[in-house]
Amino acid sequence: MSGSAATPCGSEGPQDSTMRARSGRIARPESQRSGSPISGGVSQSLAYLGHEVVGSCGMATESPRYAGALVTGGGSGIGRALVSELLARGVPVMAAALDDAELVSLRAEGGGRLATYAVDLTREGAVDELLAACEAAGIEVELLVNCAGVGLFGEHVEIDRAALRRMITLNATALSDLCAVVGGKLRARGRGAILNVASTASFQPLPRLAAYAASKHFVAALSEALAEELAPYGVQVSVLHPGTTRTAFLAGAGIAATADARGIGRIADRVAMDPSEVAAAAVEGLYRGERRIVPGLGNRAHDLARRVVPRALLSRIFGRLGRSE
Repeated sequence: MSGSAATPCGSEGPQDSTMRARSGRIARPESQRSGSPISGGVSQSLAYLGHEVVGSCGMATESPRYAGALVTGGGSGIGRALVSELLARGVPVMAAALDDAELVSLRAEGGGRLATYAVDLTREGAVDELLAACEAAGIEVELLVNCAGVGLFGEHVEIDRAALRRMITLNATALSDLCAVVGGKLRARGRGAILNVASTASFQPLPRLAAYAASKHFVAALSEALAEELAPYGVQVSVLHPGTTRTAFLAGAGIAATADARGIGRIADRVAMDPSEVAAAAVEGLYRGERRIVPGLGNRAHDLARRVVPRALLSRIFGRLGRSE
């Protein structure tokens, strides 16, 4: 899937889709898109690469910490909330997502300097294409937020292999590639930050979310190692561990997060946070220089529990919850 141009204006899950393991079905369609880089503007009409675009400027309440940010998975859920949080702090943002319709609605919200780009990050060359779009839009990426991701629910041996490869490519390979390219540029400048979105799923093995949880283990380990590598050069790397959040993620995975649900679904309904809460905690933690950010009391309790409860026991507990769904 190729990227598509979109007009920026003022103004989160995954990228933003969730795969259902038993069928290998992606919850949101992956229709092919074609297009070119887009640009952002502030209170005036601007033109880049022959595409006239109109931007708007929101009133920032503080001086921007970063010259610009790139947020993947920015069309919905936590990624979208992170876009809004950064715009409110005066940071120009390039929001990338798979679904162009989500980006259209994001631009309609107004509130800051925003550029958008629809792109499938599992496609070869998509990372370079996205970074070229940032440059064309005049967005200097001093903050990289890797929020794009998908989940697979079900028995691992029943998962469609192509769907599994797409998930790993998005959750791990594309994220690693963006960290390498943008991280190298930030190191050369001697400033900037990377925020990678992992999950509390990375805290323990998760039966029926096995590959998804493993991909988030990768994100967490990579982030903590990069934090050490880049710190001497003035570059901060943080990892966010959200727990269950009120987004389309669980529904797309076939898990009913309602009060009358069973097992995982019932727990999800009780402990879920709003994306705006997660985003606010993430940015606050980022601005404080925290390397690990675990938002919400319940998620922090989970973080504590996994340090004292044997991993094998946690795995069995979550396995039984999954079977009761």
